[in-house]
Amino acid sequence: MSQNDDDRFVREVNEELRRERMKTAWSRFGPLIIGVALLIVVGVAGNQFYKFWTESTAARNGDAFATATALMEEGSGEAGLEALSQIAAEGTDEYKALAQLRIGNARAQEGETDEALALFNEVAGSGGVPDFLRDFAILRAGQVMVDTASFEEVSAKLTPISGDGSAYRFSASEAIGLAAFKAEKYDEARERFEALVSTRGAPRALAQRANIMLELMTSQGLGQAAAETSGEGGTRSGGTDTE
Repeated sequence: MSQNDDDRFVREVNEELRRERMKTAWSRFGPLIIGVALLIVVGVAGNQFYKFWTESTAARNGDAFATATALMEEGSGEAGLEALSQIAAEGTDEYKALAQLRIGNARAQEGETDEALALFNEVAGSGGVPDFLRDFAILRAGQVMVDTASFEEVSAKLTPISGDGSAYRFSASEAIGLAAFKAEKYDEARERFEALVSTRGAPRALAQRANIMLELMTSQGLGQAAAETSGEGGTRSGGTDTE
């Protein structure tokens, strides 16, 4: 056998050994490899299906929500509330929260404060909705609580959203001021209302309401700063936006 024949023989033997090792390895690990590949395919397909499902569901929820709110605005309150209740039970997190907020507003207007508060607090405690919806739910809960809870409870509820970084800081501050006035904490109330009147950027309608409260307090001599405010020629309106 020549050297070339020897080399060819060695290569053939090595190739046969590699084939045998591959067959052995595949018999041991082939099913696992196939399983992992299938999982990847199923995972990708499942993710695409979920994305499609959530988008289509959100679209359906949006249409249903628009229909429900239109019914309420047209005077068909019960039908609108029934449609909203279905969204609250079956909708995506965002539309469920919107439906609960709308139902809560209706209940609050009807004087059903306990049910309204329960709905607002549920949205406020939900981890599946955007922060601005949770904060709005906190605001609405605090506003409802002004007539039913103590100043300390209202303040505790609304203080987290009354800071400079909150989109609802002006409305929260107004509700805290009203709760202070109701609790005869006139100095606290006056401080809140004066800040609303003087703060640049406060919504105009809200600043005007605060100004009315200050005029009322001044006319009745309520709060330590009443005489000073009266001596300065009354309060001044502020803000540029509407609310």
